[in-house]
Amino acid sequence: MLAALVLVAPPLAGQATALWGGGLGLGIAQWSAIPGYSEHLTGTGFGAEGGARIGRGLLHLRYLSGALGPAAGNVPARDVVDARVGVGVQALTWLTLEAGPHVRAFSAAGATERWVLWEVRSRVEASLIGPEAIGHAEVWRAFSSTVNLADAIDYVQGGAIGLTFRSLKGPYRLGVDYEIEHAALNDGKRGETWEGLVVRLTIEP
Repeated sequence: MLAALVLVAPPLAGQATALWGGGLGLGIAQWSAIPGYSEHLTGTGFGAEGGARIGRGLLHLRYLSGALGPAAGNVPARDVVDARVGVGVQALTWLTLEAGPHVRAFSAAGATERWVLWEVRSRVEASLIGPEAIGHAEVWRAFSSTVNLADAIDYVQGGAIGLTFRSLKGPYRLGVDYEIEHAALNDGKRGETWEGLVVRLTIEP
């Protein structure tokens, strides 16, 4: 699908290869719920993000690690690692499409809960205050997913909205995103929700 879009998408200005990257911080909230029981954990994570633009082709990498603790009660604390790789295309000047693997792992007391998702993503962007402020919205859904739990996954999907400020004195961008992702398991009897507030500082040409 992405290869076909590369062929049919209209020509875009600036077809040269460009690299970008930077750091990010994330405030995290996670909920797990089954009938009669629920968990709520919060924490922070830090990581890096970057990629390349090659003509209309896109490569996007993101990695973060952090720690979650109980918001209330005696829920065990856990470490979290979240990483994803996306390969995509800028189909239009305001629309990008992306697909790739996404891995998230929670570790506590010597045990690891590991999610492996293959996702498709779409993102739209628009200038809000000239070229200095750019708003965006993104949605995604896993077309294949596995987890090392007894419960089978019904679906995983999510979305994000954000704002990026571009410096007029250099290749610096400051962005703030709110993202939320929900997974249903075991015919809807179990729900997992991941919520994050992301702050990023990147260098982009």
